[in-house]
Amino acid sequence: MKDFTSQFCHLTGHEPYYWQIRLYEKLVTGEWEGLRRIVLPTGTGKTSLIPCYLLALANSPIRLPRRLVWIVNRRVVVDQASDDARCLTEKLDKPELEEVRRQLVMLSGGRWPKQPVAVSTLRGQLADNREWYLDPSRPAIIVGTVDMLGSRLIFRGYGCGPWRRAHHAGLLGFDSLIVLDEAHLEPAFDALLDTIETLRTESEICGLAPSHWIRMSATQRNSENAFRLEEDDKQDPVLSKKLKRAKRLTFVKAKSNLAAELKDQAIKLGKKYPGSRIVVFAKSPEDAAKAAKLIRKESKCEVSLLTGEIRGWERDRMTDSDTNYRRFTRPDRHEIGSSAYLVATSAGEVGADLYADHGVCDATTAESMLQRFGRIGRSGVDEEALIVIVISTKDEKDERISKTLEYLQDTIACNACLERIAQTPPPDETFREPPSLLILDRIILDALAATSVQLPKRLINLDEYLHGIEPERAPECHVAWRADVPLLAEASPEKIEEILDFYPVEPRELLRTTVDRLRKAIGGAKPELKCIVQYLVGAVEVMNIADLLRTNLRGAMILLPVEAGGFDEEIGCLVYDGGDKTSNAILDVADNDESEKRRRYLIQEDSDGFFVSIRLGQEEKVGADSLEEFYRKIGAARAKRKVVRLSPEDDVSQQLLAYIVWADKTDASEKNGATTILLSEHQDRVAKECERVAKALGLDDALIEMMQRCGLRHDDGKKDERWQKAAGNSSEKSVAKFLTQHGKLPFGFRHELYSVSDAMSDLEAHIIAAHHGWSRPNFPSAAVEFNPKRAAEADARFARLQSKYGHWGLAYLESILRAADALVSMEEQQA
Repeated sequence: MKDFTSQFCHLTGHEPYYWQIRLYEKLVTGEWEGLRRIVLPTGTGKTSLIPCYLLALANSPIRLPRRLVWIVNRRVVVDQASDDARCLTEKLDKPELEEVRRQLVMLSGGRWPKQPVAVSTLRGQLADNREWYLDPSRPAIIVGTVDMLGSRLIFRGYGCGPWRRAHHAGLLGFDSLIVLDEAHLEPAFDALLDTIETLRTESEICGLAPSHWIRMSATQRNSENAFRLEEDDKQDPVLSKKLKRAKRLTFVKAKSNLAAELKDQAIKLGKKYPGSRIVVFAKSPEDAAKAAKLIRKESKCEVSLLTGEIRGWERDRMTDSDTNYRRFTRPDRHEIGSSAYLVATSAGEVGADLYADHGVCDATTAESMLQRFGRIGRSGVDEEALIVIVISTKDEKDERISKTLEYLQDTIACNACLERIAQTPPPDETFREPPSLLILDRIILDALAATSVQLPKRLINLDEYLHGIEPERAPECHVAWRADVPLLAEASPEKIEEILDFYPVEPRELLRTTVDRLRKAIGGAKPELKCIVQYLVGAVEVMNIADLLRTNLRGAMILLPVEAGGFDEEIGCLVYDGGDKTSNAILDVADNDESEKRRRYLIQEDSDGFFVSIRLGQEEKVGADSLEEFYRKIGAARAKRKVVRLSPEDDVSQQLLAYIVWADKTDASEKNGATTILLSEHQDRVAKECERVAKALGLDDALIEMMQRCGLRHDDGKKDERWQKAAGNSSEKSVAKFLTQHGKLPFGFRHELYSVSDAMSDLEAHIIAAHHGWSRPNFPSAAVEFNPKRAAEADARFARLQSKYGHWGLAYLESILRAADALVSMEEQQA
């Protein structure tokens, strides 16, 4: 273990605790049974599993999963874990870690020498940079929420189109170590992982490494045989101080409304302990928002608000630049003239690296109360932390909260330190009642895995599989505001889905809230305003505000026009108390990204054929004599784009809604004019990439040869003269990419179907037919009519192969060609 201790120090800057050494030993030898559940007190460094995993991946004599998937249902924790992962991968450049880095580079066959480990975040400003699925052989750390990663694991990735659904599921279902952090928050998803394990019949196919699951928490029920602290850990001087930090509880009954009482107790603490950091916890986002405003008004001090209903854009600004909030993210206090206040809901309870000196809480169930205590007095200093618990009449009537208060008052009120809680844990009746489970069976899994089929919007409710069924839990939804919604709403649902897949809603645009709170917030909006609803299964529906207020929106994503209002930009969440903010236009942040890699334009042609465009969300105007000149002016001659025609086809003057995405916006001005990419050269490159990936994954020789043939033949259908003509190619040599933006293929022509031949094996033919996301099991109706024989063969072939290789096994094998083709195409575009 000497090498591990040294490597860990260079990677993290400090020596490992004893439990981290034991964890590494189990990881490096693949002792998964002893890691199924990890129970560790708050503040003991659970996220250090990430450096332990990286070192085990580099040093292990056996094959370990090459992707670490960190799932936690708190966005602030997602951001912190992502930051930790990025810092760790940057430190791999140290000379002392040269051998670790070399081993990680070799896992992908030497393909990524500069960045051997991809880090992707499915939340926040850096939401899904897509690096994790560009190369199945590349080690990766993926961090995200249950909705974003859980939906991808079961083939219906939230916001994903057909191309990515199976691709993501395959990579998560194989060769991944999935860690469910704060597992006590998501018992339904915990159970879903067990169900998936029983449904995965294909885990030994082709020598592929199966995925493994780890559940982590500070407060888990049914935690027998869990990995936990041992006596040697408690002797560590640093860890011991954290475990023994004294915390005294006092109890106060609310004399007035809850928000006012929380404010009174917080200000009392601020005056009693001047210069200290006071955290206030409330169950309800409304109470938290009201308490924050009251404290700010009366104390004249800085107050930060942290709730799960803050939009990603405002949350990121707070964590990056709010000096008051950042005082709570450092272990050392840095004495200040006046006290600092942070008001939070459950978003600040779990996993967040917050350091408060004292706190005020409303009453809730045991698992939440203990998590709150973990944010208070965790820096290990000698001063006693004071925690005031405010009890409302409503809380006293709740049986489980009442039992929790009994436990706190009778057992740990004099000292709620981590060590005492571990010695006298709360009884089961103090925990929140778990949700009813909806069990995923093979019939439902078959429907979900048919990723090229659009499921009816209410046939399958993914939210119930991911989070369980809680009759008393208010249904939740996601909300974003975009300036283009009134225009895009005029398109067909199929076109809207295509646009949302091409130009997805980024998490910086989204906030999560209950359906009832959304209805209250936008109740004052004009009822005729159109909005777009996308259900978790992918189906899209357009409706006006009046109908939206009456619709079942559980688990849906709602795109509102900016004119709908309902958002308080001062605190970054929905309006809770009505007022004139209900109708204020909201800031559209869809394109507010430092990389400037995407834009939306409304383009209008006047009677003289002159084009005037307005950049949506920015009001930037550009004029041009033609569409080609317009695209050149904005540096988008070779950028990817999708266009929605708003004017009738027979209208001489065009009105267009253009969505533009650059592969690399920094070079956009240089990328004007098409470059010829020969089809034979493109297919050769893809074949070599398939061979590299397949060898790096350790596939058997037969599969390596088959994947190479797939790369050589995957675009054979483009040799068809109809495709070459539409591409604008007049030479004898076939090209791989369109040379013109105006070419049109015959309606229904799909080159994948024409790339398949009778001489191919079932698996080879399917992988080629599915490399653009179709053939699982069908193609668009126009493609079926255009080539009915090949389309029918594709349907039957998919059923046979999924039965043979399993749902995730087949998707994983598909991902090799799909990734190789995408990676080669991206590099050809950048070359």
